[in-house]
Amino acid sequence: AVEGGFTVNLGYAGTAESTDYSGAVSSLIFSDSDLSKSFTITCVAQTRVEGGETVIVSLASVVPTTAPLGAFTLGGSATSTIIDNDTATLSIAPATKSEDGGSIVFTVTASAPIETSAGIGFSVGYTNGSATAGVDFNATATTSGSMSGGASTVNLSVPLINDSLVEGNEDFTVTLSNVLGPAAGQVTIAAAT
Repeated sequence: AVEGGFTVNLGYAGTAESTDYSGAVSSLIFSDSDLSKSFTITCVAQTRVEGGETVIVSLASVVPTTAPLGAFTLGGSATSTIIDNDTATLSIAPATKSEDGGSIVFTVTASAPIETSAGIGFSVGYTNGSATAGVDFNATATTSGSMSGGASTVNLSVPLINDSLVEGNEDFTVTLSNVLGPAAGQVTIAAAT
């Protein structure tokens, strides 16, 4: 205890934004008899995939009431981790395009936004149907995709190969796999339909 009391000003840092938690206080006031103070920071529930984030609370400065300033030694900080419990599922929508239209664009949708800190990547694969890779479409032009920055959709462009054959409508299957990145364990891929 310090006779006359004092105020400790706190500083905040870390990867979490101030909107990710509540209950932060800017200072703690100690009376003559106080040996410690505590406060509670509460996580704010969200519906976006962010990955784990940190909140670092440090002792920034002391404002003595009557005690001499030299009586204080500041040091240390406390780091807390907000464990993200949000998840997302990736799905891909069917698409159609005329053969001479350049590229067919498939839209990949995440069921929850993917934040920058938790950006993900994924592999893109192709299975021949009545259309054949290398003959009817270019299966090597787009082999991966990514999503971050709060996005919940991304487009994948697959070039079509125009030919002069009269073939009728053709199809092929695009498959997503191998989610990578800090939040990979929070993102699944919807079953093919």
